Amino acid sequence: MRERLHQYWQRFWQRCSVRERWLLGIMVALIAVTILWFAVYRPMNAGLETSRHAYFVARQRHFSVIDKMTMIRKALATQQKQGGMTDAILVERVTTAAATRGLDLDTVAQSGANQLRIYSAAAPVPAVLDWIDALETQDIIARSVSLTPARTVGHVDIQIELTSRGAALSH
Repeated sequence: MRERLHQYWQRFWQRCSVRERWLLGIMVALIAVTILWFAVYRPMNAGLETSRHAYFVARQRHFSVIDKMTMIRKALATQQKQGGMTDAILVERVTTAAATRGLDLDTVAQSGANQLRIYSAAAPVPAVLDWIDALETQDIIARSVSLTPARTVGHVDIQIELTSRGAALSH
């Protein structure tokens, strides 16, 4: 089969004139160039453009993060020089955040510079978790948390020790 096909093309080529052979050769060359253009060059070029754009975006994000980290470090250094968050501001933020979530704090006692110990009985669990999350967004860290089941279903007794982020970084 292969031999017959080879003989067919050989006879076909020999029957063609020199001019037809040149035209067929040029046609095959142009088809090969077209296939290479659409199958290799264009996809490769599109991939390179996409990767260049992704690299550019990544560099912008990288330098943006570096700028933000520099600003945060400067702010933390300034806050530490000023003694961090004052105790009054810490108590105000903690009690305000608790009140907006419907929590009654039985005891709010200072246990050191920028540190509080808080006790509360029978607080609803979702409100407690939301309160702790809100405190962390205000740079107040829960150093220790103890939640024990209360007598009321869905409620817990709270013992929590809080500190400001500036005080936690300096210890």
